[in-house]
Parts: sequence; C-alpha cells; structure tokens
Amino acid sequence: MEFRVGGETLDSEEITLQSGESTTVAFTGDTTGLNASVDTQGVFTDDANQTASLTVDDGTDDSTPGFGPIVAFVAVIVAAAILGRRREDR
Repeated sequence: MEFRVGGETLDSEEITLQSGESTTVAFTGDTTGLNASVDTQGVFTDDANQTASLTVDDGTDDSTPGFGPIVAFVAVIVAAAILGRRREDR
C-alpha cells in the first residue's frame, strides 16, 4: 500500500489480509518539499485506490502578531475611558 501526494510516494507499507479482514494503517511523510498548492492525495494498492484533495500552505502566518483586532478595540475604549476620567478629576 502506498500513500501518494501529487503523484509522489511519501510512504508505503506491505500489508497482507485474508478475505473479510481489515486493518488500520497510518502513514507519515515529509511534506517540506511540497509547494503551496492543492494536490491529490491517495492510498493506492494493487487492486484499488482512494483519493482526496489535499491543501498545502506555505506555513506563514499572515496575521498580526500580538493582539487581535477585538482586543485592540477594547484596549482603545478602555484607554479613552481612563483619559476621560483623568480629565474630569482635574
């Protein structure tokens, strides 16, 4: 049995089953060489195969590090309230 992504075999295992038997197989493979894209992944045997889409991203995080937009908005509101209270105290 072979596990393939984009036509390239990433892992394989020899499996022998008798009629009516089943087993679970886990595959691992190094995906660091794959380009960011949508490829076909699949498990292939001599008699059958099963495929599905696999999305590979480049692993970069495009979000802003630190606070998210909601936390930043709340921080601005709290800061404005504190400044407003200080002005009232004067």
